[in-house]
Amino acid sequence: MIEQYKIIEKATELLRDATDLEGVIIRQSEALNMNPEHCPWIGVYPDNEQFDPAYIGGIDSWEREINFRVHIQVANARDGESLEQTITEYMKAVMGAVYANHSEWAGLLDRFTQIRIEHGFQADDDGTMMFRESVVIFVGTVASGVQ
Repeated sequence: MIEQYKIIEKATELLRDATDLEGVIIRQSEALNMNPEHCPWIGVYPDNEQFDPAYIGGIDSWEREINFRVHIQVANARDGESLEQTITEYMKAVMGAVYANHSEWAGLLDRFTQIRIEHGFQADDDGTMMFRESVVIFVGTVASGVQ
């Protein structure tokens, strides 16, 4: 059985090793950052899983979908336009670190089947600090004996 925490650990390791993400705070399964002063910030979390109930019974052939989320947060005291540019660069770095290293996933995931992105934006009460978050959701599968 593939434990989801091993996939979260591998994703976190790949992100921490990415040279494009040097200087970024990267956390695994911790409380979401709510402080713009701690940005840039990345958090890695488990997401939904899906598999055939027969998998629990230990049959020889099974397929399982395992998802995880990477929250990317940036802040800027001046303008939202630079936030868009910055978060786009971090999204590229995250996808490159996770998706481009196929050999790193051997024994954990067979392949990625989908990548989804969700966006959010916040400003503090007086409008002096803009806080942007994008969530990259990686959808992967692992199988045994599936034809």
